[in-house]
Amino acid sequence: PAGAALALLFQLERRKLDADLAAARAAAVDTVAPLLRRLRTEADALEARAQDAAVAALELENERDALVARAAEVQREAGEVERGRARLSQRAAQLAAMATDLT
Repeated sequence: PAGAALALLFQLERRKLDADLAAARAAAVDTVAPLLRRLRTEADALEARAQDAAVAALELENERDALVARAAEVQREAGEVERGRARLSQRAAQLAAMATDLT
Protein backbone atom coordinates (compact mmCIF):
# COMPACT_ATOMS: atom_id res chain seq x y z
CA PRO A 1 0.00 0.00 0.00
CA ALA A 2 2.74 2.49 0.84
CA GLY A 3 4.49 1.66 -2.45
CA ALA A 4 1.26 2.22 -4.39
CA ALA A 5 0.72 5.53 -2.61
CA LEU A 6 4.29 6.55 -3.36
CA ALA A 7 3.87 5.58 -7.01
CA LEU A 8 0.63 7.58 -7.17
CA LEU A 9 2.40 10.56 -5.58
CA PHE A 10 5.20 10.36 -8.15
CA GLN A 11 2.63 10.06 -10.94
CA LEU A 12 0.77 13.14 -9.70
CA GLU A 13 4.03 15.07 -9.37
CA ARG A 14 4.98 14.02 -12.91
CA ARG A 15 1.61 15.24 -14.26
CA LYS A 16 2.06 18.52 -12.39
CA LEU A 17 5.52 18.97 -13.90
CA ASP A 18 4.15 18.12 -17.35
CA ALA A 19 1.38 20.71 -16.89
CA ASP A 20 3.92 23.31 -15.70
CA LEU A 21 6.11 22.55 -18.70
CA ALA A 22 3.16 22.88 -21.09
CA ALA A 23 2.21 26.20 -19.48
CA ALA A 24 5.81 27.44 -19.76
CA ARG A 25 5.90 26.43 -23.43
CA ALA A 26 2.62 28.21 -24.10
CA ALA A 27 3.91 31.34 -22.34
CA ALA A 28 7.13 31.18 -24.35
CA VAL A 29 5.16 30.86 -27.59
CA ASP A 30 2.96 33.80 -26.60
CA THR A 31 6.08 35.84 -25.86
CA VAL A 32 8.19 34.77 -28.81
CA ALA A 33 5.55 34.63 -31.55
CA PRO A 34 5.02 38.43 -31.74
CA LEU A 35 8.78 38.93 -31.77
CA LEU A 36 9.15 36.44 -34.58
CA ARG A 37 6.37 38.13 -36.55
CA ARG A 38 8.01 41.52 -36.06
CA LEU A 39 11.39 40.13 -37.12
CA ARG A 40 9.79 38.56 -40.21
CA THR A 41 8.16 41.89 -41.08
CA GLU A 42 11.46 43.70 -40.66
CA ALA A 43 13.26 41.06 -42.72
CA ASP A 44 10.68 41.43 -45.49
CA ALA A 45 11.09 45.22 -45.41
CA LEU A 46 14.88 44.89 -45.58
CA GLU A 47 14.59 42.46 -48.47
CA ALA A 48 12.34 44.91 -50.33
CA ARG A 49 14.83 47.71 -49.68
CA ALA A 50 17.67 45.51 -50.91
CA GLN A 51 15.74 44.75 -54.10
CA ASP A 52 15.02 48.46 -54.58
CA ALA A 53 18.72 49.21 -54.06
CA ALA A 54 19.68 46.54 -56.60
CA VAL A 55 17.29 48.04 -59.16
CA ALA A 56 18.64 51.53 -58.47
CA ALA A 57 22.22 50.26 -58.82
CA LEU A 58 21.36 48.66 -62.15
CA GLU A 59 19.73 51.89 -63.34
CA LEU A 60 22.81 53.87 -62.28
CA GLU A 61 25.06 51.41 -64.08
CA ASN A 62 22.97 51.77 -67.23
CA GLU A 63 23.14 55.57 -66.93
CA ARG A 64 26.90 55.38 -66.44
CA ASP A 65 27.26 53.19 -69.52
CA ALA A 66 25.14 55.64 -71.53
CA LEU A 67 27.29 58.57 -70.30
CA VAL A 68 30.49 56.73 -71.19
CA ALA A 69 29.11 56.03 -74.67
CA ARG A 70 28.04 59.67 -75.06
CA ALA A 71 31.46 60.87 -73.88
CA ALA A 72 33.13 58.67 -76.51
CA GLU A 73 30.75 60.07 -79.14
CA VAL A 74 31.51 63.66 -78.08
CA GLN A 75 35.21 62.88 -78.17
CA ARG A 76 34.88 61.54 -81.74
CA GLU A 77 32.90 64.64 -82.74
CA ALA A 78 35.56 66.87 -81.18
CA GLY A 79 38.18 65.06 -83.26
CA GLU A 80 36.13 65.66 -86.40
CA VAL A 81 35.74 69.34 -85.52
CA GLU A 82 39.47 69.64 -84.90
CA ARG A 83 40.26 68.01 -88.25
CA GLY A 84 37.77 70.36 -89.96
CA ARG A 85 39.34 73.36 -88.27
CA ALA A 86 42.78 72.25 -89.41
CA ARG A 87 41.53 71.87 -93.00
CA LEU A 88 39.91 75.34 -92.88
CA SER A 89 43.09 76.83 -91.45
CA GLN A 90 45.14 75.20 -94.18
CA ARG A 91 42.71 76.42 -96.84
CA ALA A 92 42.81 79.95 -95.38
CA ALA A 93 46.61 79.88 -95.60
CA GLN A 94 46.38 78.74 -99.22
CA LEU A 95 43.94 81.56 -100.03
CA ALA A 96 46.14 84.08 -98.27
CA ALA A 97 49.10 82.90 -100.34
CA MET A 98 47.01 83.18 -103.51
CA ALA A 99 45.93 86.68 -102.52
CA THR A 100 49.54 87.64 -101.97
CA ASP A 101 50.44 86.27 -105.39
CA LEU A 102 47.66 88.33 -107.00
CA THR A 103 48.88 91.58 -105.54
